Amino acid sequence: MNLGYFWPSMHRDTVEQLKKCDACQIHSPIPKSPKHDLVPITSAWPFHKWGMDIVGPFPPSKGGVKFLLVAIDYFSKWPEVKPLAKITGKQIIDFVWENIICRYGLPGVIVTDNGKQFAEKPFSLWCKEYRINQIFSSVAYPQSNGQVERTNRSIVEGIKTRLGRYESNWLEELPSVLWAIRTTEKARRSKMTKSILTNGSILEGIIILHLPSRNINTFRVQPSSVPA
Repeated sequence: MNLGYFWPSMHRDTVEQLKKCDACQIHSPIPKSPKHDLVPITSAWPFHKWGMDIVGPFPPSKGGVKFLLVAIDYFSKWPEVKPLAKITGKQIIDFVWENIICRYGLPGVIVTDNGKQFAEKPFSLWCKEYRINQIFSSVAYPQSNGQVERTNRSIVEGIKTRLGRYESNWLEELPSVLWAIRTTEKARRSKMTKSILTNGSILEGIIILHLPSRNINTFRVQPSSVPA
C-alpha cells in the first residue's frame, strides 16, 4: 500500500487489520528460524533464471483441472502459473514457450526437481536444443529451489484463505491470489514490487475506485471533449 498511499499510522493500522482477519491467522505460516545461515540463490538480471515446479493435486475443478505448473523468475520473483488436468513433458514445453519465452525472452537457466516430466524427454531434449541449462534440485534438499517452493506456499495459502472467505472453488480464486503475489513488495521495507521489477510500473488495485492513489491524483487524464 505504501506505493500509493500514506498516513502516519498506516503500518500500525494495517497490522491491526490483519490481526482481525480470521482466515489470515489460520492459514498464515508459522515463521521458523533456520538452523544455519542461508545462502541466497538469485539471478544477475531479470528473466535469465527461472524455477519451475508442479503443485497439486487439488480437488478436481472445471475441466478436470487439478494441478498447477508454476514458474518463478529468480530476479523479480514474478510468477507465471498454468492450471492443468495432467502435466506432461509436451505441456511443460508449451508452457515455457508461451508463458516465458514469448513474454520475457529465452531463459538461460531453468531449475526444477528430478521429476520425470522435467528430467526426461521430450523436455530435456528441448532444453538442449534451445541451449537452456537445466539445474536439478536435490531430492533430499528441495529448498535448493526455494524461490519456487516459497511461491507454491504463497499460492496454496492464498487459495485456502480466500476459500475460507468466499464460497467458490480454488480455480476461480487463483487469479486473485496471483494478483496479490505480483503486487506484494519483494522484500520487507522495500518499495519494489514484482510488478515494478517486471513491468516497470505499479499494478493499481480496485481500491483506487474508492481511494485514488498518489499516481492517479498526479497523472489523472481528463476525458477529452468530443465535438458534437
